[in-house]
Formats: sequence, structure tokens, C-alpha cells
Amino acid sequence: MILLSVNLFLLLLVLILIVQVQHTINPRPKLIFKPKLIDRKDLDNQSKLSLELNISNPLENKEIMIPSFTLQHKILSNVDMKKISVNIDLKTNYPDQTNRLDNYWQSYILKSKSTVTLLLSIDITDTSYQRSLSKIDALWIDAIWSNYDSSGLLNRKDGFVIPFDIQTEKNTQQIQSNNNLQLIPVKTHLLGVLDDPITTIVDYIKPQLRKGDIITIGETPLAIMQGRYIHPSSIVCSNLSQLLSKFFHPTSSLATACGMQVLINEIGPLRSLFAFILGAFMKTIKIKGFFYRIAGTQARLIDDITGTTPPYDQTIVLGPTNTKSFCDEVSNIIGSPVAIVDVNDLGRVKILESSDVTLNKIISKSLVTNPAGNADQRTPIVIIRP
Repeated sequence: MILLSVNLFLLLLVLILIVQVQHTINPRPKLIFKPKLIDRKDLDNQSKLSLELNISNPLENKEIMIPSFTLQHKILSNVDMKKISVNIDLKTNYPDQTNRLDNYWQSYILKSKSTVTLLLSIDITDTSYQRSLSKIDALWIDAIWSNYDSSGLLNRKDGFVIPFDIQTEKNTQQIQSNNNLQLIPVKTHLLGVLDDPITTIVDYIKPQLRKGDIITIGETPLAIMQGRYIHPSSIVCSNLSQLLSKFFHPTSSLATACGMQVLINEIGPLRSLFAFILGAFMKTIKIKGFFYRIAGTQARLIDDITGTTPPYDQTIVLGPTNTKSFCDEVSNIIGSPVAIVDVNDLGRVKILESSDVTLNKIISKSLVTNPAGNADQRTPIVIIRP
């Protein structure tokens, strides 16, 4: 019996070592891709935009090559956009080699702890001269590129949205809740990584703010503004993610290898494996939910593809980070309590963070009707008003 226990322990130890080694050598996105809007000029039939695409290598003593880099675009609109012309010009801005002017991507070595900036110019023209640009919802840009290092070649797809349908006027709908409170959903443009989370939320709230208001923000829109989403084509799934995903309910975001791999990349393979083993054991004694207790908040917040509104429905969205500092900073600016919430149509309300925890019960009771909705309403902010 003792010998059997020792053998099982050694087997488990070997399994853990294999999992850890595989995770260490498994190709994962190491370079950080971050777009930044520099200038924008909107006319009746033309928009000109200038952006920086910053690519950073945060690693110590490790160079990573970028063998390829191309851009694709998609106009997002509910009307025919055939008369809209989009011209994209990408220029390299290498600090240590001559820049090319023919749009050929010259392979580049990004040194340790360094950043390279690409210059992106976008010219959008309405060739029909019928002011069709006002009907554009947003422009989606996909950067399709690759990273190359000792782990091999990793193909990546990083997309971001450039909004056009900016809400400049009050656009709200008042709903009476069960607790005699007004619930006011605040409509916004299609949010993305070009939006600063704090500035954007404050700008939408301030024109409608009254004394006594409680402000709630959906966790997914906040995560998207923080860039917490990834395309499945950028994920290299390990044997562990393929194995563990098979044991989850088909509707779970962890029931796919990519969804599970995102969690493993977030919390590590050992914690993921430990959470699974302990969760499976606790289930045998009729105690459920232990996996999520051990794996942490992110395990519950991951949305697999189709779990978010377009165009993010083709990506896997994680939960937001730095939630406490976000709530406190926005609350200090507007002078009202702020909470980050996760609400669904089944009446489930989860408060991720709040600047005033004494109001959590009021917030939970008020949002059971899900006034923000889970479709394409684009009302990530809800004002709770006495």
C-alpha cells in the first residue's frame, strides 16, 4: 500500500514537471501590440486618421524577430458601404535600419526591453458624396503578423476598432426597477483599445450625473478597453488545455482548448491542474464550484467566441484587471460611487469591485432585470438613481 502511494506520488510529480516544462517552452504571444490614435480629421466625405502601432519586447536578454506584418480592414455598418473607399498606408519607423517606402515588410529583430513604432495612415473616402461616412459604425483593423524566436514561429492576429458612431448627445432609456429606483442605461460608441477607460466612462457619465447616483460599468466592455481579448488563431493549445477542456460543460467558455489555454496562460498550468484535481475530488462528495474557487475570478469571467457582441464575438475576452483602482479613480473624479458588474438575463448579478461596498446589496437588487442587456445595445454604463 505504501509502495503504491509512493508510485502514485512520483507519477503525479512527473506529470506536473511535464506540464510545467511544456508550458515554459510552449509558444505564446510575448511581444506586446498596442495601437494609439495620434490625429483624426473628419470632413463630410472624407476621414483621415494617423495612428501609431507600438510593438514592445518586455523580455530580458531575449530578441524576437518579426518576419511578417500585414493589415486588413472591415467597415462595420448596417448599410451598404460599396461606395466607401479605404486606403491604408503602413510605414516602418525602424531606429536602426533604413525605412522602406514600398510597403514591403522587412523582417525586423526587436531587441530585449525595446519598442518599435509603425506609422499607420488611413484615408476613408465617400466616393458617392452622399455623406455615407455618417452611417459608418466603426472600422475594424486586423494586424496579421508573426513572432519568431527559439520557441518557433507563432502566427498572430491582433484586431482593434476605430469608432465612428460617437454618441455626442444624451441617449438614454429610463426603466423602473422593482426597488423604485430609476435604471438609466447610457449608450456609447463601439468601445475598444483606442479608448482610455477612465476618460471614456467619465465623459459619458458627466452630462447625465445627478447627486445620489450610483454608476455601474459592465466588466466585458472595461476588459475590451484594456485590450484583454485575443483571437483564437494567436493561441497555441497545449496537451493540458486539450485534456482539461473535455471535462467542462459544452456551454462553458472553458470547454474549448483555446478558452482553457487562455486561463492556463493567465494563472499558470500548476494552479489550473491543481484546481481541476481538487474540483473533481470535491464533486465526488457533492461539493460543486471548487475549481473556480481555486482557479480564481478570471476562470468565471472568460468569454469564449460568440460570448461577446460583434466584432469581439470572434475573440476570447478575459476579465478586466486593476478593478479596484479603476472604481476608486472614477469615483473620485465624478463624486459618485462606482461598481464593476457582471450581469446576465437570468437575473445573476456579480459585483467584481465597488468603490463603496455598503451599496453592493442595492446594486445587486437593482440590476436583476439586466437593464444593460446582453445583445448589441451598447449600453455598458447603467446609472442607478434614487
